[in-house]
Amino acid sequence: MRLFWAFSLFVAFLFTSAAWAQTQLEIKEECGRPASEYTIPVGDHPGHAFRIQQTDCTPDASVRIAGEPIKAHKATGFTEMDAGEGRHQWFHVFAMDNGDSSYARSGGTADYQGRRFSSSTSQWKFVGGTGKFEKLTGTGSYTCRPGPSGFACEATGSYSVPSN
Repeated sequence: MRLFWAFSLFVAFLFTSAAWAQTQLEIKEECGRPASEYTIPVGDHPGHAFRIQQTDCTPDASVRIAGEPIKAHKATGFTEMDAGEGRHQWFHVFAMDNGDSSYARSGGTADYQGRRFSSSTSQWKFVGGTGKFEKLTGTGSYTCRPGPSGFACEATGSYSVPSN
């Protein structure tokens, strides 16, 4: 019976330790108009197209991942647009202030008025990085809307950076 209680306490400690290792993350950022953008009509009916684009984003200066400020964020993605709706996939590269990088993937849906973006909702997942961020993991969600210079996004979630 003592072994059962000792094992139970050990398992409870493992789960609470894992929960403590998660750090909450909130990011607000402005993204410019795409620096590169290509749209290819599918040809089955008007408005059905694939778009690939790359844009630079500027996170709020207070955002940190594992204590490191984000120096730059480049997002590269593609969207299938049809009848005012879109499905998209993105890959994100965050250049950190210490010279390392962190990587994330995201996917979700978007709404369009014609070819003009009006909103999107996505799920994101950290998939590693370099140096300190090699084993970075985490998940969350984000939304984007048109902004002054392109679009504005807000992300929430949690992450952990196990020691290398």
